[in-house]
Order: sequence, then structure tokens, then C-alpha cells
Amino acid sequence: MKDIPSKKQKIEEVVISESDDESDSEDSGSDSTESSSDDSDTNLELKVTYNLTFEKASSPQNNYICHMCGSTSTNQVATASSDLTSSLHDINGLQRIRTFEGHTKTITNLKFNPSDPHQLVSSSIDGTIRFWDTRKAGKSVLIIKDDTAESKQLKPILSFDISKSGHFLCAGTELFDGDAFLVFGDARSGKILGGYWESHSDDITQVAFHPLLSDSVASGSGDGLINIYDLKNDTEDDALINSLNTESTVDKLAWYQLEGIYKGISCILDTMEAQFWVEDGALPSSSFSRKHISKSTSWKDDESYIANIHQAASGDLLLLTGASTKNSEDLAILCLKDRTLEVETALPGNKQRVRCSWYNPEDGSFVTAGEGGILSMWKPGAE
Repeated sequence: MKDIPSKKQKIEEVVISESDDESDSEDSGSDSTESSSDDSDTNLELKVTYNLTFEKASSPQNNYICHMCGSTSTNQVATASSDLTSSLHDINGLQRIRTFEGHTKTITNLKFNPSDPHQLVSSSIDGTIRFWDTRKAGKSVLIIKDDTAESKQLKPILSFDISKSGHFLCAGTELFDGDAFLVFGDARSGKILGGYWESHSDDITQVAFHPLLSDSVASGSGDGLINIYDLKNDTEDDALINSLNTESTVDKLAWYQLEGIYKGISCILDTMEAQFWVEDGALPSSSFSRKHISKSTSWKDDESYIANIHQAASGDLLLLTGASTKNSEDLAILCLKDRTLEVETALPGNKQRVRCSWYNPEDGSFVTAGEGGILSMWKPGAE
């Protein structure tokens, strides 16, 4: 691969070829644009009972938790807060294990390395992606940054992901000198491998490698596009194989399974609309607005929001939704199934507007966090 060149020089080659075979799983559910409504103002018809089993004030007052990831291998969750720190917590009781400090500006994403559950990775507006060894306190063990601009100024990082193999990293930047960059790096050595900057016209807000294929990556942007790239191809033009137009800023992005294959893409837009796409689709196969959420829950349109989208082990797609009012912070899980949005469960006792969540497919539990700086564990059937 060629090193990323200076701003004015065209990148001719960013090739990543390291594919893994896809494995079978269950079907992922509905492809409808419709939703169901519940006219009850006070009661939700629940399919599953969830209860709040643990709650910890993870972040000091006035600091909110903006990002979260989890690992079933280590039974740990990690959070990133507005005070520029990341924290590691034990799933059983949500006790804080240690805190990581080093970023100088807002942390924009947080993930465990898929090939090493003891390695936590965070990105920031400060232009760095930092790797932390979760088994010990101290400084980051690796820093990746793109300082190839003529000014040597670092490109602010808004999003990143790491391939399943753990070998490759892809990061999305803010507009920088008029261009939005996808920067590719070696997640083992920290070396910058190359980049694209012609496919998006606004900030690249989301990056997601295919869960099984290290040479396939999707990016979402403020220009409303979700672009899908085949990194086996030599040039950016050839690598861009599909472009999906959501018509709004992409705030969250994830791959999901359809008929046992990861070919679906879900996104949450800044308009609080959830869209579900097939990777080669011309239009979304499903789209749900705040109005659909409020019809399913009896919440008011302007008070409701979509916090995240998860896929259950059954293949069902679960929307974590909430409503913020002057007197309450409601939270519920809606299930996209059989051409409807159904209320799966309410999450009673929530105390904050939720900004991030992690779903454990092994036991169906959720961990949520948000603007109150509180970590909450919700389990099905718990007392």
C-alpha cells in the first residue's frame, strides 16, 4: 500500500485484502416501512419484562457519557465521558476498574479491538486514535494520527472502526481543508496506509467494517450518504461499489444480518429517523420516524428519540427508544417484526436521556448510559 500523500496529491492505491468466510445465523426480521400504534396513554403491552438490576453514577456531576462498548469475552464494558476520559467497568455490578486519560479534546468513539478484548481503542477531535491495555493503568500503548498534511496539523477524527482480524483501522474525519477523509491505518504498527477523500462532501460521522470481511467497509456522513467500499480494488473510484442516500446526517451506523448474511445496514439520522437498508438497495427497505415511535408508545413526537439499534440472537432488530419530559425520562425497547414496530419492553426506573448502549446477545441484557453520567444494567426477567 502507498503511504497517504500530501493534500494535493491523488491517492492511487489503498488495497486491503483479507476476507473471512461468513457464518450462518438466523433471519433478521422485517423489511416493512410500516409501524403499529397503541392508543393507550398509560399502559404499554409488554412482550418481555425487564428490570433495573444495577445502577452506578459513573461520571461526576455535569459530565455525560457519550460512547460505550462491551465485551462478553472479559465481561466488561467501557465508557467515554465528556470530561475526556474513558473508563472500564465490570459487567457484574458495574464497578469501575480503571480510568484512561490522554485525549485533549472530545472523544468521538470507543471500541474494543475485535481480535484482542484486552485492548480498548478511542478516537478524538484532537486527531489521535489511542490504544489502551485494559489490564493495566497508564498511558496509551499505541497512537495513530494522520499528520501528512502540509501544515502537519492533525485531521480531527469523528469515527473509526477496526476490521475483524484486528489488522486494519479506518477512520473518518471532519472536513479538513475542504475535504472529508477516510484514513486507513495498520492497527498493529500504527502506520498510515492510505486514504480516500473524494466520496463524501461533508464530515464523515460513522465508519463500520463488515463484521466478517476485512476488505469491506461502510461510511456515513453529514452529506446524507452511506458509502460502501470494496478495499480489494486499487483506486477510490473502483472501491466505491454502492452509495445509499439517506437525505440526512448519519449519526449511527451498523451492519445487520438478513437471512443469515450480513448484508443489511441500519442507521439513525440526526432527524431521529431509523432507516434499514440492503447494501445494494436504491431505497431503504424500512424507515421509522419519531411519529412512528410515538404511535407505538403513546409518547409525544417532539419528546421521543432513538438511542440505538441492536440485533438480538433471534435476528430481531431492537430499537432502544426514549422520551424526555420535564418530569420523567421514559425508556423502552421496540422490536421490528412482522411489518410492525412492537413494544418489546419498558425499562422502568430510567433517570436520564440515554446517549449510548450495549446489548449482550448471550443473556439479552442491556447496559445504558447518558447525560446524567449514570451506568444502568437491565436484565430480562430480573426482580
